[in-house]
Amino acid sequence: MLYFRMQALATIPCNLAAIPSINNETVRQRLDCVSAYYELLNLLFEALVAFITEHECLFTAAEYSNLLKVKVLGRDIPDNVGECVSEILSQ
Repeated sequence: MLYFRMQALATIPCNLAAIPSINNETVRQRLDCVSAYYELLNLLFEALVAFITEHECLFTAAEYSNLLKVKVLGRDIPDNVGECVSEILSQ
């Protein structure tokens, strides 16, 4: 499992957006998507499952599964996390 320093990750999109050559709207949209993905690491398991249920097309099943595999301090993830994601996305 991976441990992340959330504050460091949160600054990456802001730092990249400050580069003058990254002024393209498509690039900004991608950065927003990356930023949103990393912000999901802060959610508790139940909130994350609710988010996946409401936004199942925002990320792929693999991306959601990987997000739930990351070990974040204070967030307990059940052992059958892969089954949970598959079940949610199959509905």
